[in-house]
Amino acid sequence: MTNEQQEALITHVMNAASRARGLGVRKEDVSGRVEALRRNGESTRDWLARLDTAGELLGSSAAGYRGQTLEPNDLWSVLEDPDADPELRAGAARILKHAGQPEARLRIDAALAAVRDENASERLRISMRDDIDEASHELAALDGDPVPHMLERIQASLERFGIHFDGWARQSILEERLPQLLPRLDTYEKDGALWARSGAYGDDDDRVLIRSATGLPTYRAADVPYLVDKLERGYDKAIYVLGADHHSTARWYPAIVCRMRSRG
Repeated sequence: MTNEQQEALITHVMNAASRARGLGVRKEDVSGRVEALRRNGESTRDWLARLDTAGELLGSSAAGYRGQTLEPNDLWSVLEDPDADPELRAGAARILKHAGQPEARLRIDAALAAVRDENASERLRISMRDDIDEASHELAALDGDPVPHMLERIQASLERFGIHFDGWARQSILEERLPQLLPRLDTYEKDGALWARSGAYGDDDDRVLIRSATGLPTYRAADVPYLVDKLERGYDKAIYVLGADHHSTARWYPAIVCRMRSRG
């Protein structure tokens, strides 16, 4: 780094620290130009993944992000503004960390160190973590998402019974594969819904996969990526212990496997 660059960085850091403490000249309010940083109902993990993509695009020749162009100066303004929305500041920090230059990381660290609100400081630091799964888990806990805590309680209860699962998967994550898996099934449309012709493959009847009213997948549809995920692990046998209320599943599972294998 040249002497000029060092002096410029020191100036940036000093100005950022002053603004974060409520001192110095206020920057322009740019929140309206960075609305794309908001989660807007996304899962925490999807939000972080989108920010990572934006960070990669920002440093490339690709322009535009969710219909907008995010300018580095606007992102810095949001990050270094102590009165800006914590979610916007966290999003800006996540994107700017992809800049790659050492001076950028130093400037980010200076902005984080000057944050006065404890909750906002924790949110910013978590948002900067490289491990997206770890960051999404901790942010969800910070936001009061009950799922991670409930999962920990379930795991602890099972361990007390001597039952251990090597892997856990949320249904919503598995369902992300549905668009690529449904074409491998024998399906047809009826009454506005998408059906699996599972009766032709040993099932008791055909099953609805996508609801007509909402367009959302049914519980049966979620079984498809669940089974494929297991089969892709390469085991010779898959043993399922089904409750009395799942008697119809005993034919549905083999029907899925039969069709998937016939389509390669």
